[in-house]
Amino acid sequence: GDTNTAIRFPGADTISAETGGTESFRVDSSQRLLMGATTARAVGDLTAQSQIEGNGYAASSLSLISNAGASAGNTPHITLGKSRGSSAGSNTVVVSGDTLAQIQFAGADGTDCNSVAANIAAKVDGTPGSNDMPGALTFGTTADGAATVTERLKIDKEGGFIFSNGALLEKVNITAGKLSANTDIDLDDGMVHYFTTAETTTCTPNIRVNS
Repeated sequence: GDTNTAIRFPGADTISAETGGTESFRVDSSQRLLMGATTARAVGDLTAQSQIEGNGYAASSLSLISNAGASAGNTPHITLGKSRGSSAGSNTVVVSGDTLAQIQFAGADGTDCNSVAANIAAKVDGTPGSNDMPGALTFGTTADGAATVTERLKIDKEGGFIFSNGALLEKVNITAGKLSANTDIDLDDGMVHYFTTAETTTCTPNIRVNS
């Protein structure tokens, strides 16, 4: 047989697979899948059930590759989902304000790797219903000397940008051309229409507001 390939039991309730004389992965006694490390550790605010750790970016990266047609549905997907259920397969409805998923960016501070510098979170932004899931994205960063992330920017369900130090809720339509050549101005709710060129010609624009 291949003496460089083996399945081992390196610890209590732990199994590992070895290829080329080196451990490839192990499943520990807490059912955590570990690649590149023999002991699980916390990163950010949790100890993940699946962990990849390595020396250098290639050894600690994950690639998803799709070889298919040009359809948008044939691209690689990372889909993060949440329900309010308590068991696998649950579809208990989430509620407005729930955080559906987040991506955290943590760095080692000399003691551990639990300090989060920034995050991106997806939240429910309204009341969900059947095939209806209003959502928002929030972007947070951690201030110097702080230990937790503060929300800095939110993109709400209407497409508005809300900043922590002020709010910019308008949709902006930018037109590069003379006002006299664009006499009909169609505005949606909260939209700002901005012309990028100035002129001395007198004109009377027709401003039309939807809703």
